[in-house]
Amino acid sequence: MEFKKQLLLKGFNEKDLKTVSFNINTNYENYKDNNGNYKKRFLGYKYSHSMKLSFRLNDSKLVDVLTSLNTIKGNVNFYLDYKIEDTEKFKNELLIKAIENTKNKAEILANTSGVTLEKIININYSFNEPNNFISPFRGENKILGAKMSSDSLLTINPEDLKFKDTVTITWEIK
Repeated sequence: MEFKKQLLLKGFNEKDLKTVSFNINTNYENYKDNNGNYKKRFLGYKYSHSMKLSFRLNDSKLVDVLTSLNTIKGNVNFYLDYKIEDTEKFKNELLIKAIENTKNKAEILANTSGVTLEKIININYSFNEPNNFISPFRGENKILGAKMSSDSLLTINPEDLKFKDTVTITWEIK
């Protein structure tokens, strides 16, 4: 596979490129016979090979990938996804901030109401995780053209990802 070979030449590891799905289907065309009846003619087989290449945000590497796409014969659809690299670390940091925020607001309400927060009776937590990716660019590889090189470096700055975390804490009050 020329694409894979090009990626290896540009410094990617073989394990970076993963097959997500591989499908083979029959391919027919519809036609009218001499009597005007519609019929199907077997043309062969079509396959679809979906792959995923993961790497840290790096515009130069992105150009390497896009220029490597030009080595693939036929139509290639592709898209870029930006994801959070360490989602567990991110969720933990978000949870800490949500609890701090909840506690701060509860203390304001308690002080304003003239009561004191005592021990926690209940904690209810709900993490709302939307699709944690954005796809700023979709297209076919031939659109880019063979002239793209690292000299024509793309600069892509992904949009901030937005998450919502809800923590409800019930305190005993005095």
